[in-house]
Amino acid sequence: MRAIDSLSEPILQIRFPYFKRITPGTCIRFETPLTVLVGPNGSGKTSVLQALYGCPNKQSVGDFWFSTSIDPFLGEANDIHRFIYKYKPNGLREGVEVLKNRTKRKNSRTGVDNPDYWEPAKPKISDNMSHMPITITSKTSPHRTTTRWNAVNKEVVYIDFRAEISAFDKCFHFGDYNKTSKIDSIQDFIRARSSALKPGIDKNDQSHTWHSRKIKEIKDITEVQLGWINQILNKEYSCATIVTHNFFGSMSNTIIFKEATGQYSEAMAGSGEVAATNCVIKVTEAKNGSIILLDEPEVSLHPGAQSELRNLLLEKIRTSGCQVVISTHSPSFVEGLPNNAIKLFYKNKAAGTYSILNESTPEQVFLRIGIKNTNKTTIFVEDKLAKLVVEEVLKEIDSQALLNFDIYQSPGGAKNIIKHHCLDYYLHENQNSFVLLDGDEQPKTSPIQSSSISEAEEENLDNILKNHTNVCGSLFQLPINTSQGTKESSQVKEQKIKMKKGILDAFYTHFKFMNIDTPEELIWKTSDHPLIANEDYSNIENYKSNFERVAKKINEDADSNFIYKIQEGALAKRDINSTIWLDFKEDIKQQFQITEQQD
Repeated sequence: MRAIDSLSEPILQIRFPYFKRITPGTCIRFETPLTVLVGPNGSGKTSVLQALYGCPNKQSVGDFWFSTSIDPFLGEANDIHRFIYKYKPNGLREGVEVLKNRTKRKNSRTGVDNPDYWEPAKPKISDNMSHMPITITSKTSPHRTTTRWNAVNKEVVYIDFRAEISAFDKCFHFGDYNKTSKIDSIQDFIRARSSALKPGIDKNDQSHTWHSRKIKEIKDITEVQLGWINQILNKEYSCATIVTHNFFGSMSNTIIFKEATGQYSEAMAGSGEVAATNCVIKVTEAKNGSIILLDEPEVSLHPGAQSELRNLLLEKIRTSGCQVVISTHSPSFVEGLPNNAIKLFYKNKAAGTYSILNESTPEQVFLRIGIKNTNKTTIFVEDKLAKLVVEEVLKEIDSQALLNFDIYQSPGGAKNIIKHHCLDYYLHENQNSFVLLDGDEQPKTSPIQSSSISEAEEENLDNILKNHTNVCGSLFQLPINTSQGTKESSQVKEQKIKMKKGILDAFYTHFKFMNIDTPEELIWKTSDHPLIANEDYSNIENYKSNFERVAKKINEDADSNFIYKIQEGALAKRDINSTIWLDFKEDIKQQFQITEQQD
């Protein structure tokens, strides 16, 4: 079959019927060009990166993950490690799925069996894959064989920051040497080898040799690369050169940095400088449409450098159509991303495996990995106006109250907040986190406990959830393995019922509601601001529209930020003795058990 240039096509999703310690049936969707994988150590983030590395044509997971006598693969007596990914070939309307299996193949050169060979296989129907179309058309023929779809044709750039070690560091920390009359320490060894290496660097001699040692390449870093290195590291290098050689042992890189005060090698630079330099080179040289995988890029980089590195990645996405996936624990790579770009890994305690939430807020992530102070009470609200009124009422209750609370806006609207946070609360124990929604989102039905739902009513559990949470039960993305055939087993049904009941209980434990429909109504009805007091909107009960009308009287081009400034000013002019305001304050005190400051 002729090769097809599908380099611009991203991987749309990857799922794991059976792969390492990832919960069978887990699926990760890639809905944004930049995706971050976040979770505790050992939760499978690197495993996912390795699987993605092995997706394209001629790439193999076995480059990173292979069995030995000491570390054999576990569990394959009953199943085969495999993953399935989806991409859309150029010219086709729909995406196709490719299965890659771990299998055994004889090495053509040595004749020895390689047990860690990964190859595409024909669709596995028991993994919910579709049969191959019988008819091969002119559009599909370049992308398939008779039995399977071709692997995606894409360059992969894999950057493991824990492995970004310079020639000097590799020799100094892990090298070996023989003592002689002139060499008594590793320092003596490096000095001697550096003396032999230096003439080749000084002369820019790429054929320089010394006994069995040689320079393989001398390469100047480009002006664009140098600009990004300086921006990430906050340096002022005038130039930098990479020398690939084996003078210190195995083939490695020495980097020569030059600045106004002189020049020095990576021996005098920090590990962050070497890691950042190597990363910048690999990212900037990645071909259009490549998939760039970064494993813990925060290693050796301070938060400012991490933010600048993220800017480089976003620029590469914009200019080259690359797809970027990052495994990280750092807020610098997570903050500001849309929920569907953040994949949260968590332990499935019952199975001893790790599952993945496909959408998560940055704040949820920070709580899970222990970045935020979990001794505080966390309150998620719908928008920044709700955040403002809650913060103001807390300060009024007690000047120190805000020190005990973290208030976050959880974007996406009330239904998405319920959908994502309910599942999160069910999966994780967190007694100090709540969601406070506007009063108009409060269900009309009386609260119930899941234990009161009879077995007969379980068939109607989706509608029960809809009546009590305003979100149908079928819309919750349950982390359940449904890959074993198309027919839902009784075990899967039981799991779904258990989770949906848990979600219902989590809703009534963690979700609270304002005693007034919207923050706009609260501000409008309690404010003495002249912009409101002098206007007659008594017959208009759409308080959001009222604020828009006021803002547009001042500025016809008023945007949401301008309207918010009007609302902020109106709240500052509130009547703190208004019955509506006092009721709101009392409701917040009761719901969050706050004692008012005594004069």
